[in-house]
Amino acid sequence: MKPETAKEVLEIIDCIRDGIFITDGEGKVILLNKSSEALSKHKREEYMGNYVDKMINAGFFDESEVVSLKCIETEKEQSLIQKGLDENHEVLVTGVPFIKNGKVDKVIVTERDISYLNKLEEKLRYSQYLNHKYKEELQYFRSLDSEVTKHVVYESSQMRKAIYLATRTAEHDTTILLQGESGTGKEVIAKLIYKSSKRKDKPFIKINCGAIPENLLESELFGYEKGAFTGADNNGKIGLFELANEGTLFLDEIGDLALHLQVKILRAVQEKEIMRVGGNSYIPIDVRIIAATNADLKEMIKEGKFRSDLYYRLNVVPIMIDPLRNRKADIRPLTEMFLKNFNRKYGTEKKISEEGLHSLTKYSWPGNVRELENFIERLVVISEGDVINVKQMVSQFPDLDIEFPVQGKNTFKEKVEEYEKKLIMSQMQYYNSSQELADGFGIDKSTLTRKMRRYDIANTYTDK
Repeated sequence: MKPETAKEVLEIIDCIRDGIFITDGEGKVILLNKSSEALSKHKREEYMGNYVDKMINAGFFDESEVVSLKCIETEKEQSLIQKGLDENHEVLVTGVPFIKNGKVDKVIVTERDISYLNKLEEKLRYSQYLNHKYKEELQYFRSLDSEVTKHVVYESSQMRKAIYLATRTAEHDTTILLQGESGTGKEVIAKLIYKSSKRKDKPFIKINCGAIPENLLESELFGYEKGAFTGADNNGKIGLFELANEGTLFLDEIGDLALHLQVKILRAVQEKEIMRVGGNSYIPIDVRIIAATNADLKEMIKEGKFRSDLYYRLNVVPIMIDPLRNRKADIRPLTEMFLKNFNRKYGTEKKISEEGLHSLTKYSWPGNVRELENFIERLVVISEGDVINVKQMVSQFPDLDIEFPVQGKNTFKEKVEEYEKKLIMSQMQYYNSSQELADGFGIDKSTLTRKMRRYDIANTYTDK
């Protein structure tokens, strides 16, 4: 082969992503490309012109991994998987003998990095596992009583996992800790657990630990004996733990409990007994505990505000409820449910336009599901007409992000005016006067005032 031809061939095979390693019929290396060199610990120059058997002795290869010699010996194609540059690296090596005049003239070896194929296979297996898991979950949900699940509305994978875990653990009496921001639906999940449990025909008692003054909370939870304190009922009082006996007690906002009450809760959970305020003996109880919090209890433990022993007693099965901003897929079905409920409540037939439904997914909903529910109720009560459009929504909620569709009946001018109105209303809260607002926009105050009148925006500033 002419030198210039050999050079061109080498340049061509250097463009191939698979490694190419060629020997003659005696095992002498006559060519290898850059990809083959990249799969080795040695330079190309160290291979060229050397015999494979000598390189085995020099430690270049392990004898069991050399396919070229096997091809020469057997005169047949050979394949094996070699270890690459590290333990996680695998290379599929295939040698094909080129027979000329009845004997092996050359051996062409191709080397393919299959590490990425292994990763793809792992991803495929995991995807198949998830698909199987989803079908299993779907079958399980269908087996549940519709009365149990009818108030649980969701589409997101996050809520599907949370609900699956909740209903799976509901049948056991283990303690469950629901974690998530305020308004995410922790009480809904708590009721789902209760209705899916063996205690569904027994009491379900809920108490918000942050809504009752500390000096009253102890007697509410544990009850009190007659004469326990000034103003106490002469007959004493049964506490919520006793009322929930054989049933379920939902302790909402457990992170707001004072430390001395945490000790008593710990005993109730651990020893299954409580003592009334002013009492001198323990009362056995059979109560399933579901706790919920929007606080970071681990951080509170570090700050000395929450007992670690109580945390680990409550955190037997932790269930995280994601905020609504992380599960946008739930916004539409929740909106449709709230709309249906409020239409029934107020005797209306309101609907939200498709553009309006789309705009709801663009807002972060810091108040979560509770904020969405309140907003839908406001729209049903205040909006005119049966179809609630984006303009009506923005007039009630200036912070709502709007994306105008490409198609629609509105002209360009009308779309600009809609956005202009939203922009003015959304910025009013950040300025103390209309003059400051106008300066912020870089326009005259008279121009701003004129636009506010045109768009029927209430001017709440004192410098009207």
